Amino acid sequence: MTFRENTLAVLNYQPYEKMPVVSFGYWAETVEKWAEEGHITREEALGYQQQGDNSAADRAIMRKLGFDFNWNSCIGSANTLFPPFETEVLEQLPDGSRVIRDGGGLICKVKPGVTSSPPRLARR
Repeated sequence: MTFRENTLAVLNYQPYEKMPVVSFGYWAETVEKWAEEGHITREEALGYQQQGDNSAADRAIMRKLGFDFNWNSCIGSANTLFPPFETEVLEQLPDGSRVIRDGGGLICKVKPGVTSSPPRLARR
């Protein structure tokens, strides 16, 4: 079975040959750490940071780390608001965190130096 056939079979609860190992992209800090640890080259890390998903660097990283494909290279539709909301700072907190309204209109708490997905707060 191809990666596509395996993935569709898994998503449709049908028999499959192999569970797909799928990349959803990487944080810049993650590829830097992988390069420091020797899992990938510095050139691959820099190439991914500059060119992003489904670039030659991304495909090289996926081969080295055992990913079958990058999910973002399979998506062909826009999945964000257009035009987006203008990002707005709603509150500056004493610890340096900010409460913002992001491009999707969601209210988020953003901490300095944290690069994960921000926690969503209740709508005001």
